[in-house]
Amino acid sequence: MLSFVRKAARSWVAAVLIGLLVVSFTIWGINDVFKGNSKDNVALVAGKPITSAEFRAEFDKILKRASKDAGKQISIKEAREQGGDTSTLERMVGERAFSWFFDKLGLKVATAVVQGEIKKISAFEDPATHTFSDYNYQQLLAQNGMDPTSFEQNVRYDMGKRLLSLAATSGFRAPKYYAVQTLAFGTERRLISMIPVPASLAGSAPIPTDAQINTLYEEVKPRIMRPETRDLTIVLAKPDKFIANAKVDPNQVKQIFETQKAKLGTPAKRTFVQIVAQDKAKADEAANRLKAGEAPEAIAKALGLQAPLNFTDSATDQIPDKDVANAVFAAKVGDVGSVKGALSFSAFKVSGAKAEIPADFAKASPEIIKQLSKELGAQALSDAAAAFDDAIAQGDDVEKAATKVGFEFVKMAGVTAQAIDPKTNQPLAIFAQNPDVLAQAFQLAQGDATDLLSAKDESYIAIRADKINVSSPVPLAEIKSQLAKEWTSREIAKRLKEKADAISKEASASGLEAAAKKFNLTIVKPPKPLLRGQGGQELGAAVFTAKKGAIVNAPMGNGVEYAIIRVDGIVRDDENKSPERLAKAENSVRGSVQQDLADAIDLMARKRAKAKTFPDRMKALFGDEAESAKPAKK
Repeated sequence: MLSFVRKAARSWVAAVLIGLLVVSFTIWGINDVFKGNSKDNVALVAGKPITSAEFRAEFDKILKRASKDAGKQISIKEAREQGGDTSTLERMVGERAFSWFFDKLGLKVATAVVQGEIKKISAFEDPATHTFSDYNYQQLLAQNGMDPTSFEQNVRYDMGKRLLSLAATSGFRAPKYYAVQTLAFGTERRLISMIPVPASLAGSAPIPTDAQINTLYEEVKPRIMRPETRDLTIVLAKPDKFIANAKVDPNQVKQIFETQKAKLGTPAKRTFVQIVAQDKAKADEAANRLKAGEAPEAIAKALGLQAPLNFTDSATDQIPDKDVANAVFAAKVGDVGSVKGALSFSAFKVSGAKAEIPADFAKASPEIIKQLSKELGAQALSDAAAAFDDAIAQGDDVEKAATKVGFEFVKMAGVTAQAIDPKTNQPLAIFAQNPDVLAQAFQLAQGDATDLLSAKDESYIAIRADKINVSSPVPLAEIKSQLAKEWTSREIAKRLKEKADAISKEASASGLEAAAKKFNLTIVKPPKPLLRGQGGQELGAAVFTAKKGAIVNAPMGNGVEYAIIRVDGIVRDDENKSPERLAKAENSVRGSVQQDLADAIDLMARKRAKAKTFPDRMKALFGDEAESAKPAKK
């Protein structure tokens, strides 16, 4: 298709096609061509659409930012699996609904207030002066795919929600009971005694059989899938080579120099002052006073004229009145005169003059040659592209066609859809700059090739899918040793759990001390109370849900060894002795209420704005088949 367009663009066919387009625009008008279809909208907020283009642009920004934060390219599929598409649309709807609702209430966060809030953000500070840096602000926004207008709108949205929720909770004090409970929960510690169950109780490390390793391999196989990769042949048609080989006609260089001589040289320039007058008498008087050495400003004021006009190093085409320009350029430095201009009279005094510097062929010709080479190279590249298409049409493979016309080609094996080089695990530069080209490469059947596609820097790229390596698990042979270690670790953990359950049963029946004696183990009493989050997730959950005197067992932080624990005591801060912490707890409750109110305001705004989303239209943007045309219920 592209080859047909390239050829047609040079023929009479192009003229006919353009003519038909003109006729159709004349008959139907161009408005409908560019007017968005309502079916293209992914949401409606207060009757106004969020278009597919707006949503996709925002989603792409979020994806780019997430990839940067993660330090690797995150694919669209990965982002959607985490709900990135739905959350992006919901956020856009929420922001627009609230902005509409805020306006309907007659409220507004002033731009100066928003900008003042932005200037408090430390990320925008100059590290040397520790003050707000507009340069850092612009750069950081650009790096994250944002602009000041949209960022200020986001800040205004957040401030508006915060102000409404603060207004709603102004004067609110959390009931002391809730603050006390919050303080108790946040400061609770547990005094414990424990019997560690060491890994040695599991006996010697078991060695798995091949059958056991195979069973574990089948279990973990879904988690060790390698992504689909493709072996590609890539044709690179760059303009540099054709520009370098361009043969510029010296006569053409001279011809261009002659026609552009006036622009290539530096014109004569004058520095002067001009006093505009309504009549010749005042212009002459102003000139006499200038000649006598009076200041131009004083002269204009004394004669009731406008302030003088000062021209510095001005060429003739920079002086509005051509008659004045002619008089000034005919004068010498220090000369004073008066002249009748096109619309008024003027007095002038010349204080500086620079002679014309004629165009220098030796200095100008390299740039002319450079531009001509670029034009000739671009034309040669276009001709070579057409020749490449012809060679492919006649049955040549991409390598042979590329060689014929002087294009480069490279072969890459194991390229992923995220354009990661399997050898370096880094993004491939060629596809980082041309993501759409890679997307087309992953739509090809094995053995098929794309047309020459337009790329960055006025280049062309064509890709052939030499081999498609379907997604598959890592071969068993590559990870057999790791699986054996994993099986052994699991078996030890299983044996330790059985041992811990037996010890725990004995401790519950006869006491922790008796159980320790029976199994020849030692009781450990930590010197400090156990805090929430210490000892691992499972151990912490078991201990902090148990009552005083209860015995529990849970895996320790390493996930293998176990501990049998008795809760000897529960310690909490006394609200009467910790007024500062109680105040903090009260603020925490208040903050929670404010957040609940902010969420309620969001829901109210969406309801008042009659917000609707169209998930199927959103999914269609990513190639999903639409299941329904109905909007989501809100």
